[in-house]
Amino acid sequence: AKLMSFAIMTKRGIIKMSSFYSRNTFVLLFILAAMIIAGCAKGQNTQIPENPCNNLDNTDEKYNCMINLASQRMDKSICGQIDDSQFKDSCYAKFAFQAKDVPSCEQISLLEKKDSCYFSVAAAKKDLLACAAIKSQVMRESCYQVIAQQTNDIALCERITIDDIKNECYASVKKDDSYCIEIDNPEIKDVCYQTVGIANRNIVICQKIQDAGKQATCSKRASMGKTYQ
Repeated sequence: AKLMSFAIMTKRGIIKMSSFYSRNTFVLLFILAAMIIAGCAKGQNTQIPENPCNNLDNTDEKYNCMINLASQRMDKSICGQIDDSQFKDSCYAKFAFQAKDVPSCEQISLLEKKDSCYFSVAAAKKDLLACAAIKSQVMRESCYQVIAQQTNDIALCERITIDDIKNECYASVKKDDSYCIEIDNPEIKDVCYQTVGIANRNIVICQKIQDAGKQATCSKRASMGKTYQ
């Protein structure tokens, strides 16, 4: 066999090597090629995880499965595989809430559900920009009220123009039921008393609630010293 010469680069310079025969070089090249082929095969075997929902025959069950799967895998691309618009909207809404991902709300087609998505993510993140994206004025200002209560920021109440919601905002932040008296809407007024009653652990305030169920809940939680969230 013919002697071959080749060089190897090292930190100290080029070292000439002349101790390998051509057949040994062939063996080395063969081994190197085999390693490359094995690496490519391994890369080809890397597949996207199987979607077990595709095995379901019932369409509703399949879509509900995909909604849960998207949240479990934190992969909203699964939502895009749903053909039904209502199920798809529900998928994006659930993913957005769990991932606290505002852009996912933007992919919802139904306006009312999109607003609800922004509201839930805003409350979870204390995100005022998400509140601002809400089209419904009532829901948008209620969103500001929730974050004002969460952050104890009275200045946020000034963004609110609807009187009942503004009074509820002041009441919840200041923990002062005198603002609840100014509220006309009976449902908002009850929620206002409930919020302040539990926050102050004051059963007397809870007794001002007209709805029997809310009053009982308020009194129970106020007596236990739990804060209303």
